[in-house]
Amino acid sequence: MKVIIYINTVILAVVVNMLSLIMYIYLIKEGNVVFIMFLVLIGVVNRQIIDNGKNLNKKKKTIIYSSFFLMLAIGLAYGTYYYKINI
Repeated sequence: MKVIIYINTVILAVVVNMLSLIMYIYLIKEGNVVFIMFLVLIGVVNRQIIDNGKNLNKKKKTIIYSSFFLMLAIGLAYGTYYYKINI
């Protein structure tokens, strides 16, 4: 199972980041702000994917990093916008 996961590293990392962004937006709408601790876990998962991935060049690593930081930026921007509107 691990071999299959680490072969498609870029797809796996982007899917993990997209799912965590969807969860982040949902939890902001529900009022749970405790999710910030979960972002640390997503960063650790991305790092494990990069460390154990096969055939990763600089371009693939950049895609994984940029998808993570894009997820963070969109989530934080949405949280700021949502709380500014509801106050």
